[in-house]
Amino acid sequence: MTRLMTHLLTFAAALALFTGCDDGGSAEPTDPPAADSGVPDTPDPEVPGAFLGISADARACEVMLHDPEGQLGAPVFGPAVEGRSLRRGDHLALAFAHRADAPIAAGAVGLVTQGDGDGVAVASAKCFDAAGHALPEAVVSLDAI
Repeated sequence: MTRLMTHLLTFAAALALFTGCDDGGSAEPTDPPAADSGVPDTPDPEVPGAFLGISADARACEVMLHDPEGQLGAPVFGPAVEGRSLRRGDHLALAFAHRADAPIAAGAVGLVTQGDGDGVAVASAKCFDAAGHALPEAVVSLDAI
């Protein structure tokens, strides 16, 4: 993935977030809470959370998560994945890409929760192949730890 592709994906995710979400009147986006640790490959198994499961043909994705109770902290991106996130109201937008032309491994994008994760769901997802073409059949799922 090129730097331009990563920036375009990040911009598209932010645009989708700001045009399609109602945050109850807040005009300012907020940063997601900071993760408790650095950038490990996966979150500590003792910490409640989930991983994003991503179709093997995807090299980059834009994902909107619905988090009605504000349970999700900042996502944890593995070293092979470059990503950004943005929170607004009860939605968390993620845009990420594999640094090489390789599948995004299970556990490469981790989500630490402050509770049991009930109500957290994938609201929308769009993934792209190595050439930047949309993959209409790509699947993104939340897999509990």
